[in-house]
Amino acid sequence: MKQNSFHVGANISIEMVSSYDRIPATLVGWDEGAFIIAKSSQFKDLQLSSQDCCKVRFVKDGVAYGFQTYTLNMSYFPAPVLFLKYPEAVESMPLRKSKRLKTKMPAKVTKKNGKGNDSDSDAKILDLSATGCFIETVANRFMTTDESFYLTFMILDKNIEADCVVRNIRKADGRYFIGAEFNSIPPDKKE
Repeated sequence: MKQNSFHVGANISIEMVSSYDRIPATLVGWDEGAFIIAKSSQFKDLQLSSQDCCKVRFVKDGVAYGFQTYTLNMSYFPAPVLFLKYPEAVESMPLRKSKRLKTKMPAKVTKKNGKGNDSDSDAKILDLSATGCFIETVANRFMTTDESFYLTFMILDKNIEADCVVRNIRKADGRYFIGAEFNSIPPDKKE
């Protein structure tokens, strides 16, 4: 198993095969090849015995992971923790069509209003893939879901103007975070 699949503090889901109960938990540690340790307040209500089969699932960096294992032991003091057999194999599946690259690339967002007086806003591309990007901007006077806009940025001394559409938008700390999908990038700029 890839050692970097696990990380302390990861949110995991444990499905008990016998009852189909799904319990949200936090990964608190492991001993490679021996066991993993998960913590959840919901473990207090579980009726478990050694060797109960379960499935563990989690997401990390846009990849869904899962494995089947079984319970080893349960401890209630000082906090409810569950010891599970360390998995022999972990299955994984990418959740996205394209791998995302983290960045802090300056960009310009231009609203397409069709009246010749398009409005620009400074932005920062936080991650970038072949199919879209995640943008941070202070101005959102024009952004709504499914609205089209132009995104202008530079990669390797090439000026890129991409036709984009807003897929999601959220506000935090006075800034707007926009998930955008590329409608088109000129073929000579796709490399």
